[in-house]
Amino acid sequence: MNGVQVRNTWFCRAGATGVSGYDARQVNDLCRRLAAELDAGGSAGPLIQEASFRKLSFGLRYDIDAVDWFLDQFLLPPGHGELSGIGGDPRGDLPVARVAQATSEKFAFESQCDNAWSDFGQVPGTHLWFGKAARGSIELRTADQQTLASVRGIWRKTFSIGGKTFTLRRTSAEESSSPAVAELLARAAQAKAGHYADDTPGRIILPRLRIGPDMHPLGLADGTGTSILYTAGDHYNWRAGSYILFPDLRWLRFPVRGSALANAIMTAVDQAGNRVARYRLTNKSGQQKRSLSWSQGSVEIVVPPGQKLTDELALALALSADWLRGYFARPEGGG
Repeated sequence: MNGVQVRNTWFCRAGATGVSGYDARQVNDLCRRLAAELDAGGSAGPLIQEASFRKLSFGLRYDIDAVDWFLDQFLLPPGHGELSGIGGDPRGDLPVARVAQATSEKFAFESQCDNAWSDFGQVPGTHLWFGKAARGSIELRTADQQTLASVRGIWRKTFSIGGKTFTLRRTSAEESSSPAVAELLARAAQAKAGHYADDTPGRIILPRLRIGPDMHPLGLADGTGTSILYTAGDHYNWRAGSYILFPDLRWLRFPVRGSALANAIMTAVDQAGNRVARYRLTNKSGQQKRSLSWSQGSVEIVVPPGQKLTDELALALALSADWLRGYFARPEGGG
């Protein structure tokens, strides 16, 4: 990433009226200083670590998740390549966040999202579908209709895979206080507030963030009560704040790129910046409709070549598949 690319980076504006976003003038000022620093052969890290932006509910404001994602990439350890994917990733499909890497793309963002959605079926990898099946269950299936995992229940969901059943439930006080889950909660709280919001405390030391009453994690537990993964945060009101954490401290986040539910793609990105899966919502016949609603359609998922589809990952996909719908839901019930 060089100064020219930073100057040409465009962030989508906050998703809808009343949705909070970063003060665009402050973000633009940081990008100008960042570009100048890179042109002079300097490091982006110090400028970004000191950055903070006001959050606005009206006026010129940028999508918080897009700005966070873009700036966070400069802080990744050497050798992680997510920055190279801002303008398009090695598989030739779109970036993961609501960011454009050429000024001209500003005027074609919706068209790009439409095209990427339409081309989703040709993206290489393992294609899966998640949707309603017989007898009230929801299933994750392969392209040849083989069931990988099934989900039952609304308030108390159970997940079945390979003859084993797991229950999604609130974690115990002991689990919630563990260092790993404490960091998960802190990441979810940080994502909800905005990584660079001027009212976000403890941005550098995540576990020191204060956890609100709505941030308690869920655990997907086996028959012995042992959680095989944890989840916290939510996708709601044009914010992508959900995380999944595995016991070995690997984690996934789920940025969304799109101008509406009908052309949006969600990406599962791991702690190293690798794209683990992509998601799009389809209608029941598998074709795009501009009238897609909260309840219509199934979710198509692509797991990229080289990514092993383990039972653990299949459960994570089944758990997260509906988050794309939630991203566009509004407090007043609109989509």
